[in-house]
Amino acid sequence: ELYIVEGQSASGCWVSSTKITAYDDAKKISDIKIGDKVLTHTGEYKNVVDMFITHKRKRAKFMLGGVEHVCSADHPFLVQRNKTYVWVSIEKIRKDDVLVILTKK
Repeated sequence: ELYIVEGQSASGCWVSSTKITAYDDAKKISDIKIGDKVLTHTGEYKNVVDMFITHKRKRAKFMLGGVEHVCSADHPFLVQRNKTYVWVSIEKIRKDDVLVILTKK
């Protein structure tokens, strides 16, 4: 499911309560600090070197593993499409795309 929404709370790529995989545990994105190690799209942990807030209006809500997530509608996701890996914005993901999801080992 994907819903594109607009509103005052639509800022940044992810809402502050979104959990991401840090080296020591899953953390809310609002609790991440410069210097923390987080899991990247390459499957490696890297140090956070900078943080910023963007101001976007268009948001996407989607269900993944039974959990609702919210991000900016143009946030890129890594998908496998026709046996090739490509980055696409969530609003351009197709039904036959396979979403690449990294998990902590």
